[in-house]
Amino acid sequence: MSIKPSVIAALAVLIGLAFSCEGLAKPVVVVYGGGNDEFTDMFAELIEDRVDAEVMIVTSPEAVRLASALPNIACIMIYADHRDDLVGLPESLPAFFLAGGGLVGMTEVCYEPSAEELSEEVFPIHGNETIRPPKRVFTYVLDENMEITEGLPESFDVLSIGTYASVDDEGTPLDVPGDQKVVYRDSLSGVPLVVSHESEAGGRSVAIPGIMVVSNQRVDVYYGNLFLNENFNQLLINSIEWTIGNSRYTRLEQELDEKINEFNRIQEDLRTAAEDTKDERRTRRIYYLLVFWAVGLVVCGLILYKLVLIPGD
Repeated sequence: MSIKPSVIAALAVLIGLAFSCEGLAKPVVVVYGGGNDEFTDMFAELIEDRVDAEVMIVTSPEAVRLASALPNIACIMIYADHRDDLVGLPESLPAFFLAGGGLVGMTEVCYEPSAEELSEEVFPIHGNETIRPPKRVFTYVLDENMEITEGLPESFDVLSIGTYASVDDEGTPLDVPGDQKVVYRDSLSGVPLVVSHESEAGGRSVAIPGIMVVSNQRVDVYYGNLFLNENFNQLLINSIEWTIGNSRYTRLEQELDEKINEFNRIQEDLRTAAEDTKDERRTRRIYYLLVFWAVGLVVCGLILYKLVLIPGD
């Protein structure tokens, strides 16, 4: 499988960050917006402004998959509106999550026919149908308070042409199975609009299935209008900050700090040993000089004795 030069360049920077001699320093948030570069840049700019983290933009699912193996990746944010944007990710990202990684996913990652295991194990919406709001706006209604809801009202509107949901054969919406938390629901249909999930190993994910927007600036559901909505901005930032607290990043940060401390200790021991060696060499040199001086005195004494005290006939 060939890897695009853009992927290699992105990974080169990531690897540089991952193995900085200063440790992990800041967490890294990987931002992947499918094939929409402008939308991706808007996400990245918002995160850079409001999250204490490094932001790395990647432009292919290959780069997402490879980046998920690096130790300083605290969160992977994915927006995708087509199944081609997810090639290879259903096979790789569940392992990242189950190992304790953090992810925030919007739209296509919540649709079972496209995302497969992602929509079940990581972003557990189990979406198999699109629910459309009557006026291209969803009203998010609080269902459960948690860190993601901090600073947000109990209900707020977000523009969208639809959301993915799980429905039965008759089209009746189903709730998400398992112990996931439904944080916000649609006020009309009751379908989940924000779902948080934690793995047994401490992985964290937030699924936001209803961010269906378009690139046409002349319509109300233009994706740029999302960022004019402070409630949407706060929801996204809260979600990223919550997932950054996953166990994988925390554990690796601690392990790396321990290794750096051990390296610094060894370095200090070597420096001390080197100083001790220098002192020992200086002491040995002084002993040699004293011996040579003493021998010199003895020789001089013998010469004086022979020449002065016992003069020749």
